[in-house]
Amino acid sequence: MPNVKIMSQREGTPRVGPPLTPSATPGQRVAMWIDLMRASDELLLAGLRRRIGPGGDVVAACRAWYEREMDERDARRLKEGVYPRYPKGRL
Repeated sequence: MPNVKIMSQREGTPRVGPPLTPSATPGQRVAMWIDLMRASDELLLAGLRRRIGPGGDVVAACRAWYEREMDERDARRLKEGVYPRYPKGRL
């Protein structure tokens, strides 16, 4: 694949993903973003299903995962001197 570049070889500002098609309309860009978010959700849920097994509660596993993620984020922010945005249990 001669035209493929790794992230460190890209020109300009580093990005998380490939550049958008310049001709895409704002509506098309929003649609691409929504598609990406849906795919991310599907991957997260597939990983949780694999971890908890066929008889597990995926919704409960997702809530527990999210709570752990937010606790870890809050701990990092406290360590950095930035307080958590919401008190625990508020959302």
